[in-house]
Amino acid sequence: MKTWLPSLALLASLASAVWGTEVQLKQDDLNRQRCSGMYSQKAWGGPIESFILVKFAKVEDTEQPDPVASLLIFEWRDRDFIGQLPPSADPDASVEVICDQPNVNLGLCKQEDLGSFILEANATLSKNPLFTQAVHLNDPPAIKYPVKRTGYYCISTYAFSGHEYEAVAAFRNAYGELPATQIAKLPFYGGLTITYAVLGIFWAFLYFQNRSDILPVQNYITATLIFLVIEQLVTWLFYDYQNRHGDNTVNKVLLVIVSILNAGRNSLSFFLLLIVCMGFGVVKPTLGRTMIYVRILAIAHFVFGVIYAVASLSVTPENVGPIVLFVILPLAGTLTAFYVWTLSSLNLTMKDLIDRKQKTKALMYRRLWWCILGSVLVIFFFFFINSVAFAGSSEENFVPEHWQTRWFVLDGWLNIVYLFDIAFVAYLWRPTANNRRFAMSDELAQDDDGFEIRSIHSRDSLDDLSDINDVEAAAAKKAEDRGESASNATPSHATETSRSNQSQSNSKETEAALVSRQRGSLDGETIFAVGEGDADGEWSEDCFIRYVHSKVFKRMDTFRFKNLTGNDASNRRRLLLPLSGGVSSLALLNALDTQLKGQREKQNRTAYDLILVHVDVDCVDEDEDKDDDAGEKKEKSQRGRLEQDLAALGLVGRTKGQTDRELYASVMAAASTPTARSDLEHVFLKRVVVSLAKKHACEGVLWGHSDSRLAALALADVAKGRGGAVPATLADGPSLAGVRFHYPLRDLYKTELDLYARVLPEPLHRVVAPEMGPAAPAPVLAIRNTSIDSLLSSYIMSQGEKYPSIMANVVRTASKLQPTQLSDHSSLCVVCLGEVDDGAHSNNNDNKPEEKNGNTPELLCYGCRRMKQDIKITG
Repeated sequence: MKTWLPSLALLASLASAVWGTEVQLKQDDLNRQRCSGMYSQKAWGGPIESFILVKFAKVEDTEQPDPVASLLIFEWRDRDFIGQLPPSADPDASVEVICDQPNVNLGLCKQEDLGSFILEANATLSKNPLFTQAVHLNDPPAIKYPVKRTGYYCISTYAFSGHEYEAVAAFRNAYGELPATQIAKLPFYGGLTITYAVLGIFWAFLYFQNRSDILPVQNYITATLIFLVIEQLVTWLFYDYQNRHGDNTVNKVLLVIVSILNAGRNSLSFFLLLIVCMGFGVVKPTLGRTMIYVRILAIAHFVFGVIYAVASLSVTPENVGPIVLFVILPLAGTLTAFYVWTLSSLNLTMKDLIDRKQKTKALMYRRLWWCILGSVLVIFFFFFINSVAFAGSSEENFVPEHWQTRWFVLDGWLNIVYLFDIAFVAYLWRPTANNRRFAMSDELAQDDDGFEIRSIHSRDSLDDLSDINDVEAAAAKKAEDRGESASNATPSHATETSRSNQSQSNSKETEAALVSRQRGSLDGETIFAVGEGDADGEWSEDCFIRYVHSKVFKRMDTFRFKNLTGNDASNRRRLLLPLSGGVSSLALLNALDTQLKGQREKQNRTAYDLILVHVDVDCVDEDEDKDDDAGEKKEKSQRGRLEQDLAALGLVGRTKGQTDRELYASVMAAASTPTARSDLEHVFLKRVVVSLAKKHACEGVLWGHSDSRLAALALADVAKGRGGAVPATLADGPSLAGVRFHYPLRDLYKTELDLYARVLPEPLHRVVAPEMGPAAPAPVLAIRNTSIDSLLSSYIMSQGEKYPSIMANVVRTASKLQPTQLSDHSSLCVVCLGEVDDGAHSNNNDNKPEEKNGNTPELLCYGCRRMKQDIKITG
């Protein structure tokens, strides 16, 4: 009895671990005192006033006619009012706390208080009322203690008569059945549910907006966010149900479900973090067999986590034995495996990206590394603060003073750290419009080992660029080793033979080998280097096909059903697609065919009609005089107009009896340089395609130019003096030729289209022909023997495999230039249909309009005037 009060703090600490609002009281030291935090009605609200209810079990005992148990209910801060020192006792002596007959004789309590607890004489000055009573166990009453103020309340009992007793105490708060130490979790998990839901909504918006450009790792993040919303919602429902109905059977079932979901969240989070650190989706499109091992580890961690949760709920602390190691050790083993594997994978991924100078991707993983490091530091910081707080507070006061915030220290802040981490990962790996291009392309290395693009001043200065000749020769040799042409536009005779031999050997190879080789050339060292097994390969090819289609469909958004207006809906929109028989035009045709089939299946109609035309400048109709219908007359008038415009270049018209093929041959023969011939071919091609588009009432022309092709055209136009036409050439929309020009493949590299042609279920390379372009000159021996178009096209194609970002930057930069707006006084070149800039070179006599036999001057642009200098009329 003398040592009762010093053990009060220990009993209070043990009581704080009690789950629920109902507790049992017994005469042993562990159960004779129970404590719990209580909120007043004013603090959290509620329909009733908070109270503590104590009910002793009735005792039927013939040996003791009147067994008595002592009861005391008090708030922790009023503990100093309990007990009194005997008269003339040492100040350090223990106080007397039970009113028995000796203490009555000493005057510490009154005879009517016999069997109750002794209180100080000034106990009425306490902040909360202290209630004490001697409970007669033969007929024990129900004792209700109203709680007016928020505090940490304790119930103390004592077997005054030495008889065993049992009692049940209920700590009932005004808001419901949930313990006061847990009530803060109800709005906390509700807020987390809403936060995760909002995060999921933003993610879903970006996911839907870029649904055709989603990476596999983003699907795992989507599943994780959905799981988190469900897990937090179920956790909130568990606390809400317990608050409404108490700790019944349904509540215990919900507790088991919450424990399982929590184990699933831990496993899924470790799994997601591991595959992200391995570079899945950004550095590697597939992990191959490694993914199987990662899944096995995640499943094992989940199983061991569920076993640990069930064991924690079913095994009491006093019954724990050595068998608990078989529960803890497996979970600790899988957790350690995740930690070690994640950190090592992150370091390897960062090292690989840094070695390959992929600064943007490396920055992503460096930020992830800082996020992980920051989370670890925050965890250690919180542990340090808690340790200092515990050391700075006496043992008996720690729980009573921190019961309101202890839930946050043990559980809340870890959920906030987790929320920050998952939100940060979701932000770094959020869906964007260029997901797949970013993942499947290597960044240009910005260092001294890269190459430099020299300024191309004029066509005459090309002779001084011997370095470019060396690059061209090296590219030709490299292509010869692969069995391909060094220049995509002007293959030599030897290269044609090599290509023919290669096509024969390719027909004997498997499609998997073709895909593997093409992928290696497209993505360099790592991006496609990992991934074994047929299943992964097929899955990646399907994703890549959808990626190419998404880029094309996005550029064709103007011609979707939703953009049709009144007249467009009634009158069929017609688009012309010129086919050269090369990879790019056939890839575009295949993608558009997929889009039209999808429209026809869903809406039983298409948003536009596709007019296909194959233009071959070497094949013209020599029997033009056989038909005399209106269409043929219109065709002849078009030819006459072209012949009239060519006269502005000094070319003679058609002689009597001369066929189209002979006229074309004479025009080409008049060009004295390869660049002039190439320029004339481009002019012929553009005018023929525009003429056919107008003839068939087409709204626009769909050019099958890739990003690489557009880069080559832009640089070639600048070199040939047609730089002013570059913005109009690269822009989607109205053109100076009178019809709209569109480039659906402008977001795709040539190497990507080659890969697309190979991975299709029916590969396009079986029917592909040499790409349409300038006529093949003699074998490339020097700069003088090739055109500017061929030189830059070859240079772009050879260097584009190493530095794809350079090509994208050329097109992107040129596209930002604003096309010149034509005014009423603007004039068009009669040859190329480009704008004539009369003021740009006003001091140059070459800019003056060309007089034709003293009649109206023929207007030529600067590029056509330069081309005219290389046209020599013989005979």
